[in-house]
Amino acid sequence: MGTVREWLEALGIGIPWGAFMAWWDAHDLTESLPRRERVWRLVHWAPMGLWFGLLTTFGWRRAFHPPLLFISVGLPLGTFIVTRVLRGKRRVVSNRV
Repeated sequence: MGTVREWLEALGIGIPWGAFMAWWDAHDLTESLPRRERVWRLVHWAPMGLWFGLLTTFGWRRAFHPPLLFISVGLPLGTFIVTRVLRGKRRVVSNRV
């Protein structure tokens, strides 16, 4: 399951990565990005940042071995399901060419 040090390392790697990816995803959008859109981006990138931190810290072999298997598979799967549900309820706001 990992030590406290490993979990803190996973958070230390995952939080900045997830924050950077959320910023990168939204940085070229309009100045007045709706609150719902900002929340959607956080809901999408926060668990993916944790997933990245888990895979970086524990490696593929340990991350996909029980009990971490449930977290390693559940994070991207849950993120995919939630973003699919929210995607249908939001309108696309983008200035990308």
